[in-house]
Amino acid sequence: MWLKRILLTICLVVAALVGSAMWGFNSVSGELDEYAILTRDFNELSRRTEELERECARLNAERLSLASRDPEYLERIIWQEISKVRPSDVVVKFEN
Repeated sequence: MWLKRILLTICLVVAALVGSAMWGFNSVSGELDEYAILTRDFNELSRRTEELERECARLNAERLSLASRDPEYLERIIWQEISKVRPSDVVVKFEN
């Protein structure tokens, strides 16, 4: 009976030592730090992907509008692209 208790105690001590050594190895090797960095990078890339998908949808809508040959829309886009105004437009300038 006492032999079983000694063996059980030895097994528990060995298991505790192995477990703490494994936990310590993960901390020392930097895996947790690397995981945090990779998680942060993943979240940043996910956010950027969503932004690019929204811009892609906007550009596709613009492409379809241009393809429809709507003269008013085409004129507005052309004036925006060359950063000018039409002769009949009113320009308001704000100065500090």
